[in-house]
Amino acid sequence: MKLASFFTSGIARKGAIIVAVPLLFELLFLQVLLAQLDQAERDRVEAAHLRAIRAQSDVILADFYDAAASLLPYAGNPNSFEGSHYTEIVKRLPAEVDKLVSMGKTGPEKEHLLTAQPTLMRGVHLLEDLQKTVSESRGDISGLVRLQKRRKEIAVTVGNMKGELNRLLAPSDGVALTLPEREQESAARTKLYIYIGALISILVALAVAYFFSREILKRLKTISDNSMKISLEEPIGPPVGGNDEISSLDMTVRRMAANLIEARQRERAVLENALDVICSIDRNNRITSINPACYSVWGREPDDLLGCNVLELVAEQSREKMLEALEGRKNNPVFSIEVLVLAVGGQLKEMRWSANYGYDRESWFCVAHDISAAKEIERLKQQFVAMVSHDLRTPLNSLLNLLTLLSENAYGELTDTGHKRVTAVEGEIERLIKLINELLDLEKLEAGIDALERVNTPVSAIADASITAVQGFALEHKVQLVNDCRSRASISADRARLIQVLVNLLSNAIKFSPEGAPVVLTCEDLSDKNRGSCVRISVRDQGCGIAEDKLSGIFERFTQLDGARKASGTGLGLAIARAIVTQHHGRIGVESKVGAGSTFWIELQGGH
Repeated sequence: MKLASFFTSGIARKGAIIVAVPLLFELLFLQVLLAQLDQAERDRVEAAHLRAIRAQSDVILADFYDAAASLLPYAGNPNSFEGSHYTEIVKRLPAEVDKLVSMGKTGPEKEHLLTAQPTLMRGVHLLEDLQKTVSESRGDISGLVRLQKRRKEIAVTVGNMKGELNRLLAPSDGVALTLPEREQESAARTKLYIYIGALISILVALAVAYFFSREILKRLKTISDNSMKISLEEPIGPPVGGNDEISSLDMTVRRMAANLIEARQRERAVLENALDVICSIDRNNRITSINPACYSVWGREPDDLLGCNVLELVAEQSREKMLEALEGRKNNPVFSIEVLVLAVGGQLKEMRWSANYGYDRESWFCVAHDISAAKEIERLKQQFVAMVSHDLRTPLNSLLNLLTLLSENAYGELTDTGHKRVTAVEGEIERLIKLINELLDLEKLEAGIDALERVNTPVSAIADASITAVQGFALEHKVQLVNDCRSRASISADRARLIQVLVNLLSNAIKFSPEGAPVVLTCEDLSDKNRGSCVRISVRDQGCGIAEDKLSGIFERFTQLDGARKASGTGLGLAIARAIVTQHHGRIGVESKVGAGSTFWIELQGGH
């Protein structure tokens, strides 16, 4: 692995190196300290061992001196010699000498003890001979003379023994003299090693951390600079390189930059080609940015509007409304209002302004949609409805009355053919009047003009009334009606309107059901965690069903399905039903499968 790629490898590896290098030095110094402590322990054990040899030697010499001093009193009375202190010393001296010799560990030390052993044992044998001489002297003068001579031999022997032991113990004396100084030197050396080891570990850790952090910070600064360039929409620098987490971050930033550039291009394309006017307005109500749509909508160039107060564009009758919306950013940071805007040439444009206030930039982001055409269509629609209501329905009612009089022979008796034709035309006019009434009814419901008369009504009562209303229609088509209402809830609703909805659903189910098949009306109480308590009313048939591709438009105006036994209706019934349910803040839907029948349902809130 190359050095450059090694230092740009994973951050976890670098962290391991930063920890491992000082730890390695710590382990080395620990080994040095352990060796120092081990040497001090060996010196202490050696000194203790030499002191033990010194003590044992002193014991042996003391016994010899004690034996020599206690020998003379027994010379005059050899009978008391047995069991005396002298004999005890003589008995234990061989063991003391063997103990001293057994203390030899090292080669030179052991050789010195083995060399001194014959001298010590000669002393022991000499004491034994003295004991024998004293015992044989029987207290005469000649025995005392021999004893005196032997005592001189003891003195010479003890002197030799002392010389041997002094040569043996000379090293221990030197160790004993230098041991305190050596212990002090060892302690000082140990402290010095500790200080040096700690200092070197700190310096190594700092050096390694600096070496790696400098490279990491340099690369992170490159990423930071590139991020700043991205925000300023400037070209970014080359990649940082490597295969660690920082390089992954750099690649992520670069992908983000590419995505932002692409998003900005799409955004710019959308803004430049949008049909709606999109702009930003600062807290002083001045336009800070605007798209080119302002020219096609208002006839004004974007450069002419930048820095302009937006209230200057609004018609005088709408300025107070616009100003109130803009100044209410603290309490209402989102608004949607309709105001008049002055276009080039003094033309007034009806615009719907949808705005959202951004607290970070302290400006409004606005979309102004031209609703002038929609408003004009709405006015034309209202005029058409009024025309249909007054100019078409009244003549049709008059014509229907005339046909009724003709069918009753008020103007003379008609032939059978005349009666049939008058009856047919009468049916067509009734269907046309019904279509006009339903169309007007739907317009009023969708416009919210026909207000609901809400009363607290049991769901079962609405179900019973609906079944009763279509009972004759069901008998005519030989369809069985089943009232399976299990709900005991009451709802706040317009009773007549809900009956109108259920009658429409029941009538459709009867028309699409084969003879003898049941049409079931069910009511059940539901509990929805999002909508609270509600009531579901369903109408289920066993007809031909509805194809899946036609379900989405079943509630649209003038939608009629094939399969009814009698083609009738205006195609507005389900649209009116949806409008009524929507005004009750409810939901309406259908579940169907071809060949298995359909189930239309409505859900109304507030069941209790």
